[in-house]
Amino acid sequence: MIPQQQEPRATANRWHMWPDRICDSAIAVLDKAAERKPMDEKLLQVVDRQALKREITKTVELIQALELERLLSRQSWWYRFSGAELEERLKIEVASQKVSKAFGLLEHLSRDAVRRIELMRAERDGLVASIEVLDNAIDYARELLADGKRDDVFLLERFRSKLANLITIRAANEMAIQQIKLADDSLVALNDRFRQISTVLFPLWQQQLFAILNKPGRLSRRDRNVADFAACHEALERYFIAEARS
Repeated sequence: MIPQQQEPRATANRWHMWPDRICDSAIAVLDKAAERKPMDEKLLQVVDRQALKREITKTVELIQALELERLLSRQSWWYRFSGAELEERLKIEVASQKVSKAFGLLEHLSRDAVRRIELMRAERDGLVASIEVLDNAIDYARELLADGKRDDVFLLERFRSKLANLITIRAANEMAIQQIKLADDSLVALNDRFRQISTVLFPLWQQQLFAILNKPGRLSRRDRNVADFAACHEALERYFIAEARS
């Protein structure tokens, strides 16, 4: 009676139902561990931080184009009579509209940045989970190699090649996790600073400018609204210049 060939015996240890010797099924285990879904294509597009920084640089120029001093220097009766004072008010109004439009675009980019941050964190979580799978498969492969069972030289070389591939993938994933963390931290910090400006300082800047443009009579540097706006405008300009240079 010809004995039937037995399938590789499944282990009862932490490798669950994986084969206990090097064979095609064991190689399939390593192939399975190497599987990884492609990175979200949105993460391969232009980095939102660069787009945000680019628009911040443009906004600096728009803010600097708003010249309150020119309006304050044209408050005499002659400038008011000739219409020069009104002309300066209109110039500031147009300049402020451009700044507001720029902030609207920055708000859109900020929301895009939040979505990018969510994608990066999901990708990082996936890489962390994959490393756990890879570690398990690598330990399994090393244990089989340490058992000393050498049924087939060709299978052995394939198995070793698969193991080397897993080790390379694991190292690449570790590096990717660190790179994503750096990109995440940088974009979060930039976006947090912008959100603070957009939700606190910019609305105050708009309110003070509205009060100045709609104030009847002459404007003076001693006016409370003028002083408050000048302080807000200077703070806004400092923020954008610092961000553009960073």
